Amino acid sequence: MTETNACAECGAALRSDAVFCIACGHTVRGIGGGQYAPGAESVSEPPPVPMPPPPTPSAAPPDWSRPPGTSGTPGYSPTPYVAPVKTYLVESILATLLCCLPIGIAGIVFAAQAESHSKSGNYAAAVEASNKAKLWTTLSFVFGIISGLFWIALVFVGITAG
Repeated sequence: MTETNACAECGAALRSDAVFCIACGHTVRGIGGGQYAPGAESVSEPPPVPMPPPPTPSAAPPDWSRPPGTSGTPGYSPTPYVAPVKTYLVESILATLLCCLPIGIAGIVFAAQAESHSKSGNYAAAVEASNKAKLWTTLSFVFGIISGLFWIALVFVGITAG
């Protein structure tokens, strides 16, 4: 059976396990673990928790002009973004197989050089090799088209090969 007590604020009858007075809303027992003592004037409160000390400021503010972890690196210079170089490898292989074998092989060689230079970080050499690969691939394609049209013309005229 629960025992009844009186509220210290308004004198209303309370149960022994009450936290608040239902008549006036006064805190009878602290939620943090304080107990109501019958006849006591105040509620026991838990001791205050000490605040942690404020953080000490660092010696220097962070350097946001560099990526994290590189602010103390001497001689560090961020590399600018460089667009990837088109190597024309697929195009040169297709032009070699479908159009003109000897000229297309030169396109494949320069395309492989462009890819190699691009992976090693030599941007200028990669662009130069890429331009040469584009040239030789285009020549292989054009020569293949011209020779195909020439062969069709010979068949149309009536001269058959072989």
